[in-house]
Amino acid sequence: MDRIAPDGSYICVNLADHRVVTDKFYVFGTPDGEATFKRYRAGNPPRLQPYSTNPDHETLQMTGETLIVGRVGRVINDLS
Repeated sequence: MDRIAPDGSYICVNLADHRVVTDKFYVFGTPDGEATFKRYRAGNPPRLQPYSTNPDHETLQMTGETLIVGRVGRVINDLS
């Protein structure tokens, strides 16, 4: 997600917004209890797509076990 939130960035998440909209950014909970920050892409199946220059960041398929933590509304970068 380094294209919009480089290392050290803060992301502000609206925990009440769980409706997914294509091409918007969310924090998702994974079935193994971790969290991931990805862009939602509709389709069959829906997918969670990184917005990153890092080739190790891969697209994940959204399953019934994927939890929508909330929609990202703001990214804050420290310039110091």
